[in-house]
Amino acid sequence: MIMRTSKIIAPSLIVMITMFTSGCITMPSWGLKQDRQEIAGEINRKEGELERHTRAFVSGTVDALSISEDKSKEDLVALNLAQKAQEIVGLPQPGDKIHIEDVISNNEIAIENLADRDKDVIDLSRRKEILGHDLKDTEEKLISL
Repeated sequence: MIMRTSKIIAPSLIVMITMFTSGCITMPSWGLKQDRQEIAGEINRKEGELERHTRAFVSGTVDALSISEDKSKEDLVALNLAQKAQEIVGLPQPGDKIHIEDVISNNEIAIENLADRDKDVIDLSRRKEILGHDLKDTEEKLISL
């Protein structure tokens, strides 16, 4: 009877120790993997927002150069380059468009909106940079595990 019990207890004890030990090893890496996915997702969202702003700025540049009367050679080259950039990045969504005519006429609301957009772009860029560092740190921790 004692032999049977020891034959059951010993393997059961080994299985339990293995389960607890492997749980301790895999649990932190699971949390790091989840952190990595969340950080990567947030970076993608920030990149998307920055792309929206880029499209708006490029289109605003095209609009401003197009409105300009008496274009110099430099203006024409800049307009051509801005139009090429616009072809690459695409047009902004209607709500993202910068109303150049209002900015040029010093409309207070348009100027404030442009200033807010500038601040938003700076904040997004900084946040994306910080997230990039966080992602690198998380990946290094995962590699070390």
